[in-house]
Amino acid sequence: MNRMSKIGLAALFASVLATGVTAYVKLSQEDGAPPPVPADALQRSVRLLLAQRFTLEEAYVHWWRKEQPRVASGWLLVLEVDKDLVYPRQMQEPVLYVGRQTAERVNFGHESGRVIAFVPGDVDLASAPIFFGSAALPEEVDAVWIEAELAAALRAGATPPSQAEIEAALIEPLHLADQYNLFLRAADLIEEHSPQEADLVSGLRAPRIARR
Repeated sequence: MNRMSKIGLAALFASVLATGVTAYVKLSQEDGAPPPVPADALQRSVRLLLAQRFTLEEAYVHWWRKEQPRVASGWLLVLEVDKDLVYPRQMQEPVLYVGRQTAERVNFGHESGRVIAFVPGDVDLASAPIFFGSAALPEEVDAVWIEAELAAALRAGATPPSQAEIEAALIEPLHLADQYNLFLRAADLIEEHSPQEADLVSGLRAPRIARR
């Protein structure tokens, strides 16, 4: 199983243990070697397509940064990205940031060019550039690392989404019970924007096991 699969499944099954959810996500490495990690990730544009605020009654752990903060609110985003940046790899790869926060990529998106991501906290999209930074493991990234990545992105010309782009992307906010239900919403968006990942959608929609 490739590195992102392990990270995504680790996050998912951490939620599974906490909420009584069971899910099996079948993600297989495609035949052939992936393209090299682009050296110019900072120059690759990321376009905001959909933005939905969420709040949760039960918080979960954000495993995609070193501090592992607990998350009770944030953004659910659909992004148009360069496919080479999100191709499944068994190695470090460009980390996706939204301002000063690491984004949790729920799907790969290397076939569709569409990534669905969770962004914890009260991030102001109007002042937060969305960009891919240097290659790393997201779970090793901390606040100091993020500040350096953001500074490099700003020097490279990264800018936040325009007000028009944000207004076009915004939809009604969600209030959900927990991360399991957030994954269900993400599954709907993956099915719509990245239908090639049907196995992932099925896994995310696996039924919850009743708590004992």
